Amino acid sequence: MKLARRLDIIWRNKKRFHPRSNVSAGRAAELQVASLLEERLRNSAYQYFPGVRVPSKKRRHEIDFVITTPEEIWVVELKNWSGFVNVDGSRVIQHRSHGRGVVDHGNLLGGLRRKERALKSYLRRSIGSSASVPNTWIVLVFCNNNIAFAEELFEVDDMDIVRLPEFLSALPAPPAQHGSFWGGLTRLFGKASNDDDPARLPTAKDSIVAANKELARLGTWDLLALHGGRIISGDIVDISKPVLDDRDRFQRLRIDAPRSIFNLFRSELHLHVTATDRGGTKHRYELDFDQKVRFHAAGQPKPTTFSLRDVVAISFGYT
Repeated sequence: MKLARRLDIIWRNKKRFHPRSNVSAGRAAELQVASLLEERLRNSAYQYFPGVRVPSKKRRHEIDFVITTPEEIWVVELKNWSGFVNVDGSRVIQHRSHGRGVVDHGNLLGGLRRKERALKSYLRRSIGSSASVPNTWIVLVFCNNNIAFAEELFEVDDMDIVRLPEFLSALPAPPAQHGSFWGGLTRLFGKASNDDDPARLPTAKDSIVAANKELARLGTWDLLALHGGRIISGDIVDISKPVLDDRDRFQRLRIDAPRSIFNLFRSELHLHVTATDRGGTKHRYELDFDQKVRFHAAGQPKPTTFSLRDVVAISFGYT
């Protein structure tokens, strides 16, 4: 391979995709809430499932968090918006803070209702007649303290629209002894508090137990990590190398492309893909640079085609 061709390959491989600030902020908010839920719901009768993808006839509906209580199921949507939020007919409008413009988020509330119906329909199909489907409730949670609501939002009667502290206050409180001196001693000597005693926890309904088993089987988003730090959530449509898009076989792919000038003098230049199957075994492939992946990013109307050389990792979220 001629030197000019090698230089062209390495130059193309250096293309970077930097994280988008609004997407990164939303992802950070979800991670923060997941951490808070882990702290509060550990050793409780509640369970939570992050990033649930619910299959329906034509698509998969993504739910930020599904929380099961001993009696019912909460469909939780997180928004890290700031500014002022009002309703115009069926549309939710955000007036962003500091005069950064107006965003029409469409029929957001209707979309949440569709997600709730999809979840109930899935549970009805999967649980069958062995147990009834639990009651469900929608909770729309705003994580940013710099948010104000129009009165019309509080008139919505089939869901709760709350700030993050209000949402957390409806959940079990974190164990009080965890940060105390006495709590340290009890953990050190293995003495559990009464609050951690499983015999004292409320008993979940049979329908909740059945729903928990089904929710644990559902996957989450596929993830595409691009060179430069951008991570995109969505669905992998296909990969031009057919063996690599077998999601029932593989759980993740790592792609290594020669991006350094020191690779100029390697005998061959290829993409190296390490595919980890669902049993943990690694499989290695050597590919040409013309391989593509089509990825339907969340919230986008159509899939986008990426060159596999621009990707560093792929995670299959569901089977």
